[in-house]
Amino acid sequence: MLAKSSTELVRQQNSALVLSALRRHGRLAHTEIADATRLASATVSAITAELERARIIEKIEQQSAGGRGRPRVLFSQRRDCGYLVTVIISSDSIQYSLVDYAGTLLDRFTEPRGEGGTDAFAASISAALERAVARSHIDRASVLLVSVSSKGLVHPNKPVLVWSPVFGLQPVDWFNQYPLFSVIVIVAWQWLPFATLILLTALQSLSEEQREAAEMDGANAVNRFRYIILPHMARAITIVILIQTIFLLGIFAEIRVTTGGGPGYASTNIAFLVFRTGILSNDIGAGSAGGVVAVIIANIVAIFLMRAVGRNLDA
Repeated sequence: MLAKSSTELVRQQNSALVLSALRRHGRLAHTEIADATRLASATVSAITAELERARIIEKIEQQSAGGRGRPRVLFSQRRDCGYLVTVIISSDSIQYSLVDYAGTLLDRFTEPRGEGGTDAFAASISAALERAVARSHIDRASVLLVSVSSKGLVHPNKPVLVWSPVFGLQPVDWFNQYPLFSVIVIVAWQWLPFATLILLTALQSLSEEQREAAEMDGANAVNRFRYIILPHMARAITIVILIQTIFLLGIFAEIRVTTGGGPGYASTNIAFLVFRTGILSNDIGAGSAGGVVAVIIANIVAIFLMRAVGRNLDA
């Protein structure tokens, strides 16, 4: 069971390495991909074949300059595989950019920031996103990610948001006013790229024929997501949950250097509670007992998750 989950994770990581090499260097031959990723030739062959079947990359034959010999086979990312929309919010305007999967800027426009409440603001962004897709004549389902960012000023020495076009002029002392939320954001930001990479790779490996067959049978977007996309991504989701849950049980450094577990016990987890009890309060006995309890809880959670992963992989 563990061997299966480990193999699946390694395969997805290797796919990410190949895609990263193609994104950095452009068109590459088989041997060049192996050199850039340090993967075995057989592994590169299997990964490129799988990505080509998923229509994530494409194969191009390049004839030699002299016109003799076999043509050189190059791999590159398919630009129409997916698209990214970035939204940058400033005090008086909002900028929208549309980028294809290979990183090429397709469209960019700026609109004034309208007046009104939160609902009107969200509605204006949603309408602008629809226009960005319509201007480039692409299917909205091919937009893989929408990134939203905002300009602002932070305190030079403290984690305090001094000014932002979204939050206004009222200072926000994140670690004192929202300690647990601040720690969650830090950890989520740290692990978001890993989870996104695994889930995006799993999503892009879904056969296009299955989607087209479901559309021809009259399945709407909700049913396609429930009965086709979600079951296909179940293995990747369970692997991400397993890895991140085991990691989250032992978070310590993020709490230690930011909130110190406070105010009070507002942002204290099991690992930091053991440290606070055994080291800071000098209660070695209670700290040791807490450590034993933490290990037992971690093993229970790990066993439950491994069983869930095993059932999913065997299904």
